[in-house]
Amino acid sequence: QLCFDAAQFLDASMARGRAAVLFSATLTPFPYFIQTLGGGEDALRIQLESPFPADHYCLLAADGVSTKYARREDTLKTVCDMISAAADAHRGNYIAFFPTYKYMQAAAELLAQEHPALALAVQESGMDEAARAAFLARFDAGNAETLLGLCVLGGVFAEGIDLAGERLVGSIIVGVGLPQV
Repeated sequence: QLCFDAAQFLDASMARGRAAVLFSATLTPFPYFIQTLGGGEDALRIQLESPFPADHYCLLAADGVSTKYARREDTLKTVCDMISAAADAHRGNYIAFFPTYKYMQAAAELLAQEHPALALAVQESGMDEAARAAFLARFDAGNAETLLGLCVLGGVFAEGIDLAGERLVGSIIVGVGLPQV
């Protein structure tokens, strides 16, 4: 059975309680997510301003580089060079997110080969709690050199981690995190 619209099931589940709180940095536009996640037109909603200063925000898009599955091998070097250039632009800790472990691992190997001065921290599949904590502990604001973390979109480090202050100065999203067909 395949469910393309879970709103009625989520709505029914949330109706069993007194309240439900949904929050994320990405629940916009509101009407779409209320329709998709349930709650109906009477759902209360609040949108808060970003706690980050606007002058610290820089969004760059490399829309001329394909990360489609069939093109990944052809564009991997370009992607890795762009990631390295971003990390070299300002000392600090970065995380680059990839759509799959295989793609991430290929990037890790190429980055280590072509940019050996760049310190890497690579997410592993099936990391236990201690390994996750050790991975995050490497993202110290006092690092003398730039650290580049490589992680998987939708993985354990994609949401719900808090690298406050200078522990993380940038993130790089490689491709779209869509599940496989």
